[in-house]
Amino acid sequence: MISKSEVELVNRQLGSIKGSYLDFVDSIKYAQMEEFSEIFGIDLSLYALRMPLLTLQAEAKDDLLHHIISEIHRDYDSVSQAYSCMRRSMTKRTTLLTVPHSKKGYGSKRVARGKIHFEGAKLESVSVKYRTTRLYPNEIDPKDVSIAKAEDSFTVKGEKLADYSFLETPSSPQFFLYSLGSPENAVLWHGIGAFAAPKLLRSYVSVRNVCRTGKLIKDLEDRYGVKTEVPLQFNLKPEGMWVHPVHRNIDASIGCVENPADMVRSGMKLEHLSPFQ
Repeated sequence: MISKSEVELVNRQLGSIKGSYLDFVDSIKYAQMEEFSEIFGIDLSLYALRMPLLTLQAEAKDDLLHHIISEIHRDYDSVSQAYSCMRRSMTKRTTLLTVPHSKKGYGSKRVARGKIHFEGAKLESVSVKYRTTRLYPNEIDPKDVSIAKAEDSFTVKGEKLADYSFLETPSSPQFFLYSLGSPENAVLWHGIGAFAAPKLLRSYVSVRNVCRTGKLIKDLEDRYGVKTEVPLQFNLKPEGMWVHPVHRNIDASIGCVENPADMVRSGMKLEHLSPFQ
């Protein structure tokens, strides 16, 4: 469900974003936050940090995310430590820690496959394949299938990752790694338990623990001021989410609610994820 005024907002913003999906999403989000600020009499503006690609594009080779990518590809032990954070085996080594983009324009981690190759302890190369892939299921109409078309195969030399430059080798790092560059003191997750989110959360926490104990990327705090303590972890419980007061639909836009203040008074339910401290 979406209101007429929000459809009009979407159409206005589509005419001014010059083809950037991220700019479009942010423009809608911040326009609505301004509206809600007026409704509630509270400044609801939020700091936003776009990670990782825009950050990598703006960095030099010795900056934070470049350093993280270089360090985790330094040798066999570094890759093994990162795999351990993800609870992955080093037997097949098919999970790429950063997914190199295709010169044909493909960059989605969803459609990329690969393998990490070693010569002794040295990272020799990473092979990458982009293949046409079925995307996430449509829960409304399972017969309506989305397909991402991509066909390419190539190899990246190990030194291109161990001494990383985004300008030379554009790539998309895994979330649990680039999240090290995010400055939050607390995290609010959305419905942990769906779509394998606990696995993502475990890797998010594990990489901080190994960095803090000096087993991986040892100099984050001294060199970049990055604190590797695990932020407080909270979950927005699905049964505590706001629903449309009439249709009981969690996918309804806020513009479809006659009086948002009434919905706010109903509150939300958060839980502290104590096992992930």
